[in-house]
Amino acid sequence: MLKNNIFKIVAKIGKSVALGVVDSVPVVSNIKANMTHESGGKGKVDFIRLATAIATVIIIIAFILGKINIENVERLLKLI
Repeated sequence: MLKNNIFKIVAKIGKSVALGVVDSVPVVSNIKANMTHESGGKGKVDFIRLATAIATVIIIIAFILGKINIENVERLLKLI
């Protein structure tokens, strides 16, 4: 019984952390912003904001994989 309660508490904490991480991902936060923005919303997509979010994620992945250095990341993110 005690193990089940501990597992439930750990699961709730894990869920909170996971949701926080997901909300901090640029694409997810931009999609949420698109849904509430006047030019976005349900049934509408702000393609410029979505493209910016996707480009940001691609730049971050390229940096993590070692394809570009930090100077290029900073320069590309300034362009966005």
